[in-house]
Amino acid sequence: MRKFLSILLLVIFILTFPAALFYFNSERTILSPTYYKNAFEKVDFYNRLMKIDPRTITNYLAQKEGGDQNMDSGPQSDEYIAHVMSMISPEIVKTTVENNINEIFNNVLDKGSKTMTIDLSLIKQAFSIQKLSSQDSEFINQIKEKYVIPVPPELEQAQKIIGKRHVTAPLYLGIVTLLLLLSAAMWPNWKGKLRIPGIALLIFGILTLLASLLLRYIPTPNLGMTEIKEFASLVQDLYNKFRSDFFIFYLAEGGGLFAVGLILIIVSAFLPGQKQQTAPVNIPQSPVQLQPAAPLKKPEIPKAASTKESKGEK
Repeated sequence: MRKFLSILLLVIFILTFPAALFYFNSERTILSPTYYKNAFEKVDFYNRLMKIDPRTITNYLAQKEGGDQNMDSGPQSDEYIAHVMSMISPEIVKTTVENNINEIFNNVLDKGSKTMTIDLSLIKQAFSIQKLSSQDSEFINQIKEKYVIPVPPELEQAQKIIGKRHVTAPLYLGIVTLLLLLSAAMWPNWKGKLRIPGIALLIFGILTLLASLLLRYIPTPNLGMTEIKEFASLVQDLYNKFRSDFFIFYLAEGGGLFAVGLILIIVSAFLPGQKQQTAPVNIPQSPVQLQPAAPLKKPEIPKAASTKESKGEK
């Protein structure tokens, strides 16, 4: 019965461990606002973003918001775009992006809001302290301070599983670890206690290593603002950064699981297994042998005749 329960717990572990590991890795990467902020720094996000025509972004946001705003009537030259963007420092752009990341995670993912607010008020303020020509003012006035757009379907689906990510991610990993320990504890000897988790970890180590290699061949998903042509290459680089980090995480975790599993199996090989208790052997006996033996009688020794009687006879 104990071995059956051990195998049952091991099966549950096998079914839940991949999801728990993925959730754990996601919690420290794509489900973390801090991770995005660091990733944007590494791909030079802010400097590249400033080279994109702001009308492209604001027209997209206005369209998603349901408005009919169109800034295409303004100047179209690259020189003018460079002139306008030179009024904003990369630090202002960075602060604006990070504030919007916090807004998305706090209100959309944590609180389940159905709309997300894109706040451009800092950029508007940066323009307001500049000496603007009438042409510049006309262009800047078309930019709204805030755009309220509906949550993309991808984020709406994610709200159900990542709202309490700070608790659920380590909880899932703790549960599967407990399942493995309980499965090992069911075995009566240390050989089984080490070999069972060793085999499971060895197998998952190999599978995790294979998963890390497959990550390199996963295509870029259809993400929201990739509809903006100028934004597509930036999103592609960000996605490659996420995929590279997942590859490193899975590679390290798979190698660690494989090594621990192999060590446990090797150690278990030097431990004694369960001792077999030998039952007493019953030798069949014949009916004659089953009857109790008759007690042996002491042999009678004849007495010698006395000397007197012997002399009388003479």
